[in-house]
Amino acid sequence: MTERRMNDRELRRLLCEADRQVVPDLPPDNDLGSRIRQLDRKRRRRQQATLAVFGLVVAGSLALGSLWRPLSSDAPVRNEVAHDGPPQPSAAQIDIAQSQATLAELQAKIEQEEAELAMLVAVEKRAEVNRRSSALGNAFQSDFQREVDRSALTLLVAADWKVERYKMIQSARSDYEHVVKEFSQTEWAGVAKQRLVALQN
Repeated sequence: MTERRMNDRELRRLLCEADRQVVPDLPPDNDLGSRIRQLDRKRRRRQQATLAVFGLVVAGSLALGSLWRPLSSDAPVRNEVAHDGPPQPSAAQIDIAQSQATLAELQAKIEQEEAELAMLVAVEKRAEVNRRSSALGNAFQSDFQREVDRSALTLLVAADWKVERYKMIQSARSDYEHVVKEFSQTEWAGVAKQRLVALQN
């Protein structure tokens, strides 16, 4: 159990660090771990309040039951069998039954709140994973595009040098064509096309 808690703590810490690397301006209270801890604190407060209310109900029921007992210890505490129906329950028994019903209702509410909390945590986790995946995907796409642009520019500059300094026209033409073909999504493909037109003239 201790090992699992430590793993959860470590996982929360790693998720927070990943959040801050992807979105550096993210406030500390906006991460998943803080939201889960806040929801858990609210759930515990509700449970404590529920148990306190139930304790008061039980104590009040017992106090009322003791007040309604017959004052004389010699008086028989049995129902008169003057009718054909079943014996009637005492006031204390009625109070205990009502307290048990109240407790069952409170426990059902606690279980419902716990189920809602678990569902909310699951939704938050999914949203967090989707947001983090999207941010990482965008960052990766941006880095990849920069590398592609850099490669196209490097090849274009090398071809320019071949033309201007070494008069290697055929090799430069091959480099320009390579930029147009392999890096068509970059702005440097348009520049390479212009260079090819200039070489033909």
